[in-house]
Amino acid sequence: MLFNREGNTQQDRRRIRIIKELTSRLSQAEIVGMLDGLSRTYDRQSQADVYDVCLASSIVEVGVDIDRLSLMGVVGQPKTTASYIQVTGRVGRRWWDRPGLILTVYSPSKSRDRSHFEQFESYHRRLYEHVEPTSATPFALSAIERALSGVLIAWARQHFCEPVTNAPRSIAFIEVACNRLIDRCKSIQRPEDQIRSIDALASVKDRLVKKWRAGPQEYERFPPDPDEDYLMLWPGQYTTRRQRRRGEPIPSSMRQVDSAGKLQISEAYLGGEE
Repeated sequence: MLFNREGNTQQDRRRIRIIKELTSRLSQAEIVGMLDGLSRTYDRQSQADVYDVCLASSIVEVGVDIDRLSLMGVVGQPKTTASYIQVTGRVGRRWWDRPGLILTVYSPSKSRDRSHFEQFESYHRRLYEHVEPTSATPFALSAIERALSGVLIAWARQHFCEPVTNAPRSIAFIEVACNRLIDRCKSIQRPEDQIRSIDALASVKDRLVKKWRAGPQEYERFPPDPDEDYLMLWPGQYTTRRQRRRGEPIPSSMRQVDSAGKLQISEAYLGGEE
């Protein structure tokens, strides 16, 4: 035991008390609360509300930038090398202060896990050579519709530090950013696809400008207040019709890229006799 080797007393030993879960079963609000809880550091005196263990699914790959985390156990080899790199990069982010340790647990019943176990050293020596190529469609219409508003707002906020109510100045930066993207589109995209993508860029930009001029009072807030006006709306959260007129849905994580469909059982089509 480590505490015997290090000579720690019974009182100095830290025990596992609070175990939490970070999976897609949590709502967006619960995930935000979980990340805040994981950021709380251990205090030997109080030891209150400090998470000791977090059981996570592949959701941990993106958006978890917490310096406190330094120990991870990976159960089974992820399907892709890119996923493996993303997952294991969540710990040891302050390597000069608290180095990270990754423990990989392979299953002897899975041939893929056995192969990685047998080639563990050579695989990790050339880890980045095994990263799978990804396909990309620059300036796809769906990507423009979902991501452009967030990109333009980020560009504007990085170039001036003023409230959202200063619409004229922020809109000037948005125009510059959109023009740069249009120039980039012309330089890399096929001529037959340029007109469609440029029209989509201009359409989303004009929609954002119109909503910014409508007078939102804050950039964003979580959870949103139904009586306030925000420029950036949280996907999946309730918004009023007035808020949708003055704000744009801005994804806060890669989990919000795909749209969701809801099913509801209705009795509206039942026959009169039934």
